Amino acid sequence: MNAIWRLTKGKKALIHDTVWQLLNHIGGRIAIFLLFIYYARHMSVDKYALVSVFAMLQGLFTVLFDGGMNVLTVNNIAVKEALPRALIARRLTWIAGTVVLTVACLVVYNGFLQWYEWALLIVSSAALSVVNLLAFSCRGLQHPNWEATITLTQKFGSVLLCLVLAWVSWVLPHWILVGNIMSSLVAIVVALSLWKGRQGLVIDSPVSFTSLDAFFIMVVELGGWVYFRVDVLLLKQMAGMHETGLYGAAYNLFVGLTVCSNTVMAVFMPRIAKGHEYRRKWTLRCLAVLVGGALLSVIFLIPLSGRLITMIYGTHYAGSSALFAGLVISTLFMFPNNLLNYLAMLGGKSKVYALIVCIGVIVNIGINFAAIPHWKAFGAVAATIATEMIIFFCMLTVVLTNWKGIMHAHRD
Repeated sequence: MNAIWRLTKGKKALIHDTVWQLLNHIGGRIAIFLLFIYYARHMSVDKYALVSVFAMLQGLFTVLFDGGMNVLTVNNIAVKEALPRALIARRLTWIAGTVVLTVACLVVYNGFLQWYEWALLIVSSAALSVVNLLAFSCRGLQHPNWEATITLTQKFGSVLLCLVLAWVSWVLPHWILVGNIMSSLVAIVVALSLWKGRQGLVIDSPVSFTSLDAFFIMVVELGGWVYFRVDVLLLKQMAGMHETGLYGAAYNLFVGLTVCSNTVMAVFMPRIAKGHEYRRKWTLRCLAVLVGGALLSVIFLIPLSGRLITMIYGTHYAGSSALFAGLVISTLFMFPNNLLNYLAMLGGKSKVYALIVCIGVIVNIGINFAAIPHWKAFGAVAATIATEMIIFFCMLTVVLTNWKGIMHAHRD
C-alpha cells in the first residue's frame, strides 16, 4: 500500500508540475506572440525587422547578465531543497558587474542603434535577469505555480503595457523594451511577496558550483544565442530589411514550438538532478517525450505552414511559410539536444559542451556568410538546421561516452 501511495503521489506531482509549466510557457509565449502579430500587422515588413533585432539583442544581453547560472541554480536548490543566500549575492553581483562592463563597451562603440535604445536594452535585460533568478529558484524548489506566477506577471504585464503605449501614441518597437522594464519590476515585487514569511526557503549555505562551471555554461548559452539569432543581423546587412522581416515572422512562430521542449525540461530537470536512484528512468522518459514532440511537429506543421503563416500574419508574409517549414525540421535535433546538453552539464562536461557550441557558432556563421548572399533567408534556415545537426551528434557522443558518470553525478 505504501508503494502504491508513493507512486500515485509521484504521478500527481508530475501532472501538477506539467500543468503549471505548460501554463507558464505556453501562456507566456502566446502573450508575446500575439504582441508580435499586432506589431507585424501595424508595421511594414521592413520596420518589423527592428522588432526582431531588439528581441535578439535583448536575449543576448539577458544571457550575459544571467552568467550561465540558471541551470546550476536549479541543480543547487533541488539538491539542498532551499536557496543559499550566497547564491543570491553571487547572481546580483554578477548582474551589476556585467551591466557596468556592457555600458563601458557601448561608450566605445555606440553605433548601430541610438543611445537611448541601447540604454533601454540594457535596463530591460538586467531586469529580466533578476526575474530569471527568482523564477529558476522556484523551479529548483519544485514550486511551478510560483514560477508561473512570476513569469506570467512579467510577460502579460509587458504585453498590456506595450498595447496601452501603442494605443495612446504610435506603434513603436521601443515600447517592447519599456513594457519589459515596467512589468519586470512588478514581477519582482510579486516574487518577493510569495517568498515573504516562508521559513526555511533561504538558508546560509555555500554555493555548490564554481565560477568556472557558470562561465562555461554562459559560453554555451551565448553561443546558442549567436548561432540562433546572428542570422537576423546578417540578413539585415546582406539581404535587406524585407528578407529580415520575413525570416523574423517565421522565427517568431517557430519559437512557439520551443515551448514544448522548454516545458518538458522544466518539469524533468529537478527530478533528473535530485533523483539519483531514478535518474535513468526520468532521463529516458524525458527523451521519449522530446522525440515524440519533434516528430509530431514535423508531421502536422510542415503541411500546414502556408496556411498558418497567411492566417496569422497576412498574405504579405506568404514568403515566410517555406522558412517556417524549414525551421520545423530542426526540431528533430533541437528537442533531444536540450536533454543531451543538460545531461552533459550535470555530468561535469560543461567545458566540452562549451567547445562544441563554439565550433557550432563558427560553422553557423560560416554557412550564413556563404548561403545568405545566394539564398537569402533560406540560407539562414539551412545554417540553423546544419548547426543543430552537428551539435546533436557531438553531444550524443559525449553523453554516451560518459553515461555511467552522468547517471551517478552529484551523489551525496
